[in-house]
Amino acid sequence: MTDKHETRVHEHFHRKGDQITEAEYVYDEILGKGKVNQKRVHVRREVFEQIAATIKKETLSFEDFIKVVRPFLMVESALADIPEAFSLLDTDKSNSININELAVFMPAIVPNSNQYLLLRYF
Repeated sequence: MTDKHETRVHEHFHRKGDQITEAEYVYDEILGKGKVNQKRVHVRREVFEQIAATIKKETLSFEDFIKVVRPFLMVESALADIPEAFSLLDTDKSNSININELAVFMPAIVPNSNQYLLLRYF
């Protein structure tokens, strides 16, 4: 017999004034017998901007970065956000995301990445 469990994700934005300073994603894995396993993902503006400052090419703003990663971090809860995330990455409005457009996003996740590194995986 297998125990059924479910996962719930909660999104929290921490702000200073009108500016988002951190996006936090809390994952509650509800296991059998009332046990909950919790994991957290923090995306801090300060860290994002430090990484972005080391990149010698255009990057997304922190707000746009959060919009792009949200569908991945929120899973099914954020399916409606995928079109906006796609639109933010598709800067030439070609209805496809080319390797150069993706390369603008990737350094925030993988520092020092570029289109050549991405080509290795696609």
